[in-house]
Amino acid sequence: MAALEHPPLAEAVAAASSSPPKSPAPKPTFLNDTYELVDGDRIQRRATAPPPTSRAEHEAEEMEVMAELLRYVTCSMLSMGLVAVWVPDEEAAARCPVYATPDWADSPKLLILLVNQVGGQAGLWSRSLCFSHGLRAGTMLDALDAALADGYAVIVPNPNCNSAWVEEAGAGAAKGAAKVAIEDSRSPEEHTVGVWENLVRRRRYRGQVFLFSHGNGSTLARDLLHRTLAYRATDPVKKERKKKKKR
Repeated sequence: MAALEHPPLAEAVAAASSSPPKSPAPKPTFLNDTYELVDGDRIQRRATAPPPTSRAEHEAEEMEVMAELLRYVTCSMLSMGLVAVWVPDEEAAARCPVYATPDWADSPKLLILLVNQVGGQAGLWSRSLCFSHGLRAGTMLDALDAALADGYAVIVPNPNCNSAWVEEAGAGAAKGAAKVAIEDSRSPEEHTVGVWENLVRRRRYRGQVFLFSHGNGSTLARDLLHRTLAYRATDPVKKERKKKKKR
């Protein structure tokens, strides 16, 4: 799972798993030798950083700053008090994190933020927007800050996290890693429905639910809305049939 291949990120997420820490994680600092974060918003190349001398060096720089952007945004969400909840569960070998406020199930209003982009990551609306227009435009951080200030509980799904690299060892064989599909998260659509079924419905959430989407995330919001309306339409019928069987 690309999201957790960055060691500092993996450590931060593991430290903020389902059992909430006694206090939120500290606010992170953007750490990259080539790029810096200006005014908490704009990512720009350091004046002292020499230009790359080859395509390979340029691609390596891009990978490093992308990994740092993801770490910074994830750690920023954790510093707001969100915790990692694992899909399909914490014990699964192939799993991915969803981020949520610890008390979401008891809150009267719940905000679910949805995005769906190839290579997308939880907490980011768009990686390219982060570099062209800044983190306020390209990440969910401002939206999360405003939602928490207004008393919303939040869930940030991770719909584009669909597989994970899992270490495996066979009898007499050297250890290796295999790419494994994540149960309940094999596609963005399955992930979103899985979060709804395994978190929201399983906990019998009774408050108001608000969906906030960007770009292709609107298709996930639409599918979720249709599924919810269909459930509400058929559930009374099922209950009535059960009553008739008991008579």
